[in-house]
Amino acid sequence: MVMEPRLIGTRLLSRYRRLFHILSWLVVASYFGQAVLAGQFFSGSYRALGWHGTGGTVADVILFAAVMIGALLRWHAKGPIWPFWAALGLLVLNQAQNAAG
Repeated sequence: MVMEPRLIGTRLLSRYRRLFHILSWLVVASYFGQAVLAGQFFSGSYRALGWHGTGGTVADVILFAAVMIGALLRWHAKGPIWPFWAALGLLVLNQAQNAAG
């Protein structure tokens, strides 16, 4: 069975969009966890500081994956470019926040 190139492109675009959507929600969950862990650290739970650092690394990895999927969404599936720029911007801002402590 041979599929039309247009149908293949539509499926590809749909899959990349779905994956970007999932990664976006994982970033939200990661940031929420970061806030909770910071609050626990300030409340006196010093173990939360280690988990907070790990959460920052997890957020970086998820955002890097989102940048890659955003690039594939744009240049491989011919989709919109805003997911790439949004993920890249968040990654840069996240790195600035990590550097600040």
